[in-house]
Amino acid sequence: LFEDDHEVRAVMRRFLDSLRCKVLEAPNGEQALLALGGDERFDVLLSDIALGPGMRGTELAARAQERFPELAIVLMSGFPAELIEADRDAPLGWELLRKPCSREELTQAIARVVNGA
Repeated sequence: LFEDDHEVRAVMRRFLDSLRCKVLEAPNGEQALLALGGDERFDVLLSDIALGPGMRGTELAARAQERFPELAIVLMSGFPAELIEADRDAPLGWELLRKPCSREELTQAIARVVNGA
């Protein structure tokens, strides 16, 4: 779970915990890449598109998927323009989720990417 806004990250963490997901989190792309650098295997990357200064969520997702080709990707944003831009640039199979979202919307997005992977 990679989200720069602490409050949004906390809400998304609660949603993921309620789905019994094991969650690793970071507030920016650089820390996210460090977290992904270990020996652990990951099934889904959930990232905000705008992670503050530095790396964007789309770049993070692409770099993470290079390392883990089977990694399912869900990108989220509260800005419609970012979602449109990401939709243009995202490979087939990445899911785009508008924030704020409900737990059910998150669940459905994760199910679509996991089933598609």
